[in-house]
Amino acid sequence: MSDPSHDPPAAALPSGGGQTRPATLTPLDVARERLLAGLAPAPEQDAPLETALGCVAAFHPPLPAALPKSAVATRDGWAFRAADLAGASAYAPVLVDSGPVWVEPGQKLPEGADCVIDPAGVEAAGPLVQVLIEAFPGENIRRAGEDLSADWPSGLDGRVITAFDVMAARVSGLTGLRIRQPRVTILDAPARDGAQTTSRLIASLAQAMGAAVDTRTAAGRDRAAVREALERGNAELVLLIGGTGCGREDESIAALAQCDNGLIHGLALQPGRTSAVARIDGCPVIALPGSPDQALAVWWALCEPVLARLGGRRAQAPCSLPLRHKISSAIGLAEIVLLLHDGETFTPVATGDLPLHKLLAATHFFIIGADSEGHAPGEIVRAQAIQTSLPT
Repeated sequence: MSDPSHDPPAAALPSGGGQTRPATLTPLDVARERLLAGLAPAPEQDAPLETALGCVAAFHPPLPAALPKSAVATRDGWAFRAADLAGASAYAPVLVDSGPVWVEPGQKLPEGADCVIDPAGVEAAGPLVQVLIEAFPGENIRRAGEDLSADWPSGLDGRVITAFDVMAARVSGLTGLRIRQPRVTILDAPARDGAQTTSRLIASLAQAMGAAVDTRTAAGRDRAAVREALERGNAELVLLIGGTGCGREDESIAALAQCDNGLIHGLALQPGRTSAVARIDGCPVIALPGSPDQALAVWWALCEPVLARLGGRRAQAPCSLPLRHKISSAIGLAEIVLLLHDGETFTPVATGDLPLHKLLAATHFFIIGADSEGHAPGEIVRAQAIQTSLPT
């Protein structure tokens, strides 16, 4: 099989965009390094809890003390010392000579109490109180420090903030959290039919990674309109959607070439070969094909690593499992592989092609290197979970 990275260039279009298919395909790691070289995380900022959900957390100092600071009730009832109720029952009630204390959820327990019992378990008998049920120490209470350790929220750093994190912040008395929220501009080179399926997909994925997304549409698909749109805005990452091929109206690459002499057009990636990477005034720019499946491949291969760097995000731990079936791959191309996690193994769903019904069936993906011919049944592969929504 011939090496796809050395296919001869296609002839230039007779009219229209004037873009040609790239003469050679650049290895994926070279393109990734071009984007990541010298790239620093976005600056930290304070965000109210209402807007922190889904953003990447920056560093926070630890709490002054673990929470709760003292034992509290987790239900309505009477607070007692469990040892005082040993053997209590309806047939052998225990008499107590001091009035019990009524507590409600979240209320601090009185001194010496270590349990809370059901209201029906206590009856008044003149000046005395009799208890009809016994309890164990810790029943219906939360001991000091059992909710949040003293090192929270310092452990949030580099992780996407979930709804539970926001709840914990409220419980601890915080009104906001420190975040990194990279500014991402998604620039649509408008399709003739006005479809925005791909740009909306990529916008949703960027938001799920904690980015602040500004979606724009160029005034036209010609190079002048695309270049004008590229020169506007103040983003830390620009994702240009569409116009990367050699169609008659494709001029996105020609526009990018006017902005960056070091433009890389054509990646050894399947799908997504017509993609491009550039830097404009230090800002990384990734040009994604207009087809959703090809754009998604480029998103996983390039956009996610860049956005993770900008967000200061921790690397997501891969899942390692053996393959149920063989995977074949072409030398010279890195290929996206869709997988289904089916218990103890990964079942290959698709390789180098991402039709929608296959995407809907997949749970994980990984990228086969350009120097690999594939993987045998039973071979362990490390794959990333496919994430498309905000964490909860």
